[in-house]
Amino acid sequence: MNKILNTEFLALSLAIIGVIVGVYLPSLALGFSFLGEIFILLLKMLIIPLVFTSIFLSITGLPLNEVKKLGSKTLLYYLFTSAMACVVGIVIANVFIQGSITLDNLSFETPKELKAIDFHTFIKSFFTGNFFQALSAGNIVQIVAFTLILSFAALK
Repeated sequence: MNKILNTEFLALSLAIIGVIVGVYLPSLALGFSFLGEIFILLLKMLIIPLVFTSIFLSITGLPLNEVKKLGSKTLLYYLFTSAMACVVGIVIANVFIQGSITLDNLSFETPKELKAIDFHTFIKSFFTGNFFQALSAGNIVQIVAFTLILSFAALK
């Protein structure tokens, strides 16, 4: 009985039941859509504390020389994967899609206001004057920046 009621089995069973109900009884499934919305809200509520604690504990749990090596490897990995994504995108755009796209059926919107942004403003947007405002707004970049600074300050 204990093996039948484990978490993985229940999650998989309920997902299959959800698909079956959604396909064969869509009106009943729409009546329970609020449960899915609550689930998504709970996941969103869980993301911020999980990101904060995982970054903080990961950095503070390592010796300083390991943090330096990990940080440099992470930066190199990020730069490499970004460069590879650019190369793949350029190759696909130039090799495979030549002349096959027409813009006849597309509509274009003109932005109401375009503001030029300089490098200083862009870098300043990574930081916040009020950490709790960044938490409540869900600004993940500002939260990560604050967490990195706080965890580096907490290193011994």
